[in-house]
Amino acid sequence: MQRYVEVYGRNDPIAHLGLLLGPGDIVSAGCVTRTDNYLASAYFNEWARPQDWINIASLGVTRSKRTSNGLGFWRSGRSPEFSPRDVTLLKSLAPHLQRAAKVQALIETSREATLCLGEAIDGAGFAAFLIAAVRRILFANRAAEQMLRRADGLRSDGGRLTGSTAAVAHALETVVSRSLCWRADQTAASSATVTLRRGPTGEAVVAHIVPISRRGAANFLSDERLAVAVFVCGASPDFTARSAAFGERFGLTGAEGRVLQEIIGGDGLIRAAAKLGVSEATARTHAKRIFAKTNVSGQAGLIRLYFEPALPILN
Repeated sequence: MQRYVEVYGRNDPIAHLGLLLGPGDIVSAGCVTRTDNYLASAYFNEWARPQDWINIASLGVTRSKRTSNGLGFWRSGRSPEFSPRDVTLLKSLAPHLQRAAKVQALIETSREATLCLGEAIDGAGFAAFLIAAVRRILFANRAAEQMLRRADGLRSDGGRLTGSTAAVAHALETVVSRSLCWRADQTAASSATVTLRRGPTGEAVVAHIVPISRRGAANFLSDERLAVAVFVCGASPDFTARSAAFGERFGLTGAEGRVLQEIIGGDGLIRAAAKLGVSEATARTHAKRIFAKTNVSGQAGLIRLYFEPALPILN
């Protein structure tokens, strides 16, 4: 095929016949393959005849402004000419092939959408997982795959998402199970946020667990109708700049902005107070002012609001 593309395809005297075919049209290339010019051509003598390709019948399958698809059957020199019955049989394949082409186009569109979504989430700095019952991993973007390979807070255990430490595994199991097991008469469940540490003294990462509705899950799950998306957010190179922009948007003071960074980083108010050298009461006061300015009721709501512009809409 590489040889065809580089050499013979450029001078293929039959190719233009296929380009003229509409969906369901059929043509035999005898009007070309029986001519003296064709029989003397390099295409025939160096490409078609060594493969015993003497004549071809082509069926048009799909046609658009940019592409056309078809199916061709070559006849060897030892077989009879295409008969009317052969042509009728070939033509009967057209509806099935057109349906297959539409299915393929839908699959390609879905695959492209998945890749684009994964790249968008990568660009936003998230490791993203889609998991179903028993934490079975259905999808992981590039950052998530790297996290699993390094067992960096999370790892894959036989295709199941779990923590790289017992504490992380337990925290993840608890919150994911709660999200997957809402009552049958509910169509959605509230999201949850959990802090996962990469080790006893390692960096904290925040996992946002977002249940996907039954309606949404049914589009890509068969018997497993419940699923959750897990977005893992750690420190990123633009974390400070992003936090500053968020603080400016809601009119946060410098002290409130520093407390915001600690909350988003997953350390919580007690650790934030110690790290910033203020009392726990002062940190709580700053947090309450942040909640009031951003119109959220607590840390989980604040974290979701912070990351919401970059999160995809799942329902």
